Amino acid sequence: MSSQSMWLKIHHKLLPQDSGQGYLPYVLLVYMWFLFIPFFFYAPPLSTWLITLIGAGCFLVIYFWTHWQHDVRRNLLSIMLICVIGSVVALENTGASVFFVYASAFAFKVGPPKTAMLVIGVIVSYVGGYAYLNSLSWYFTYPTMFFSTVIGGINIYQTEINRKNRLLKLSQEELSKVAAMAERERIARDLHDLIGHTLSMITMKTQLANKLIDKDIERAKKELKELETISRETLSDVRDAVTGFKNRDFTSELANAKVVFQNADIALNTDMRAQVPKGEVNKTLTLALREMVTNVMRHSNASECTINLFEEGDDIVLSFSDNGKVESLTMGNGLKGVQERAESCGGSLRLTFEHGYQLILRVPV
Repeated sequence: MSSQSMWLKIHHKLLPQDSGQGYLPYVLLVYMWFLFIPFFFYAPPLSTWLITLIGAGCFLVIYFWTHWQHDVRRNLLSIMLICVIGSVVALENTGASVFFVYASAFAFKVGPPKTAMLVIGVIVSYVGGYAYLNSLSWYFTYPTMFFSTVIGGINIYQTEINRKNRLLKLSQEELSKVAAMAERERIARDLHDLIGHTLSMITMKTQLANKLIDKDIERAKKELKELETISRETLSDVRDAVTGFKNRDFTSELANAKVVFQNADIALNTDMRAQVPKGEVNKTLTLALREMVTNVMRHSNASECTINLFEEGDDIVLSFSDNGKVESLTMGNGLKGVQERAESCGGSLRLTFEHGYQLILRVPV
């Protein structure tokens, strides 16, 4: 067995693979070196070394065990045991303050933020009382209370952010599914009405052509010619309906942008002073808006966006801007496609980053 495969086997034993933390728990153990800082200033007796090393070993067992736990009571037990280890070692080594910080760092696992903050409050109060009763130095007490509160609070905040992001992702996926289902139902109704009406007309004209074929051959040919025209028009209408399912128009894309930004807590200001014509202009504006929204979600940390649509001379202008911090942006295939579409019909695309991300698309009507 190679050293790499052996390490992976140990890694899979120590940490759950579905936690999404990767190797971060190992990195966080770097703070254990605080446990040995006091030893740089004096030569500790053997008993202090033994208590410190035994305490560190017991802590590591509980530390990795806690990463597997999802039960609130077991996580509370872990926090209590870590505090017990810290209390015992602190009588010999003030570097044991790090154990109480680790205990507070696990507080996010005991429930909602209020409960977790209550646990941190109990730990901090316990540290203050324990230090007072055992006459521990101030450089043990105050840093321990401060960092326990800060590190524990940061973990609680980050956990809440991750939870909200997961809920946001789920809501966006659900919204997309509902929108797709509604669009399918609309397409189904349109196709039903279109094909049902057309088939009825084809049936009637076929019957009429059959009756006329022996009596009036010219009129029968005319009816058959009309049948061919109706069939071609129906095929074109069906293709347009299916294409409409795949490609939203500008109005639909703008509605989608409002939903996306609302879910991402980004304020959206719109000023639509122009009517979007159909055809290539509509497709170009729709594609541009879609790319703008995608770029904001991927590359910007904006909290506010503005979309304006107005006429200027013979052109229709789409202006998009945000307050994010983007120093530069490589024009990908999406924006290149928008630029090519605009230039092919005599328009232009301009990007600036002076005061956030700004895109101006100009297309002749």
